[in-house]
Amino acid sequence: LVETKADFLAALHKDLRKSEFEATNSEYVIILDELDYYIRHVHGHNRRRRVPVPVVALPGRAFTQAEAKGPVLVISPFNFPMMLALVPFAAAMACGNPVLLRPSSSTPNSCRYLQ
Repeated sequence: LVETKADFLAALHKDLRKSEFEATNSEYVIILDELDYYIRHVHGHNRRRRVPVPVVALPGRAFTQAEAKGPVLVISPFNFPMMLALVPFAAAMACGNPVLLRPSSSTPNSCRYLQ
């Protein structure tokens, strides 16, 4: 994403006539921040967490552990085609779910960039 920033901005300009400033601030920076967050915290999402045990269950121990629920379909709208496609995609992938990404057909250049 960082290496292809010019292509990213060009696709948004061709599809939605977004200026470089608007595309960078409304989509590019947000996507990079979210990806950075999920990369740093991916291990914490799937870690066991201890929870309190009721008195009747003592001396037992209890924990919760997140697990993938199954396939996720991400359908992005036309107004923010990159951000609203890649941010939910990253969140679902970080949790271990397989993802099917369906970009908007109203933004063909953004769709080609995502492929």
